[in-house]
Amino acid sequence: MTNGPIQEDLGRRFAALHESGCFLIPNPWDGGSARVLESLGFEALATTSSAFAFTLGRGDGGVTLDEWSNT
Repeated sequence: MTNGPIQEDLGRRFAALHESGCFLIPNPWDGGSARVLESLGFEALATTSSAFAFTLGRGDGGVTLDEWSNT
């Protein structure tokens, strides 16, 4: 199974955000803050590996993919 068409649609939606000029893209530090920002109406969110790692008391690059995907 592939996420090709879904990813293409997400890419088009993200590109459309740029058509009206600048837009604000917040950078949540964990899953909870991402959900809050989404509920506030932000259509796109940045990602930061270091901020999430710091919430766990680790340095950047110190979180496994399994830990990241379970947030």
